[in-house]
Amino acid sequence: MTTQNSSTQIKCPNCGTTIRIGALACEECGHVFGGAGRTTKMDEIKAPKPDRASGEVILSNQKPIVLEMGTRSLTLPLAEEVTVGRRYGSDLIQPDVDLTEYGAEENGVSRMHVRIKRRGELIYIIDLGSTNGTHLNGRKLLPNGERILRDKDDLYLGRMRIRVRF
Repeated sequence: MTTQNSSTQIKCPNCGTTIRIGALACEECGHVFGGAGRTTKMDEIKAPKPDRASGEVILSNQKPIVLEMGTRSLTLPLAEEVTVGRRYGSDLIQPDVDLTEYGAEENGVSRMHVRIKRRGELIYIIDLGSTNGTHLNGRKLLPNGERILRDKDDLYLGRMRIRVRF
C-alpha cells in the first residue's frame, strides 16, 4: 500500500488496516463502518417567514374559465379544483360554484354535479355521480371519469346547456 497523507486515512477498528476516510467498508476484512452513510444532525436554522400564506397556489398565468348559459355568463374562481352544482338549504357540503340563479334546480342540476380540475395546462371535467348526468359535446360522461375540457365545449348538466370558454 502506498503512503498517503494521514488526514485522508484511518485505521479499520476491526483489523487495523489503513483505509481512506469515507470508505463504507474495509477492503481487507469487509467490516462495515457503522456511521457511514448517515446524515449528520445539525443545529436547526431559523427560516425566514414567507411573504405569502403557506400552501397558496399561484395561478396568475392561467386563463379564467367562463361558463355561458344563454345570455348570462359566470367566471369560475381561479383554483386547482372547483365543484359546480346548486346550493341546497343548510347542507354542510355545498358546491364552490352555485348555479341556482341560472335555473339549475329546474334543469336537473345536482347539488354536487361536476368537478373542474386543472392539471398543468390541461383542464378536466369529472361528473360526480349526478342524478341527471353530464354530457360533453353530445357524449355522456361516466361518473367519476375524467375528460379533457376545451375552449368552446358544450356541456349539459342535466338539461342545463353551458358553453365553456377560456
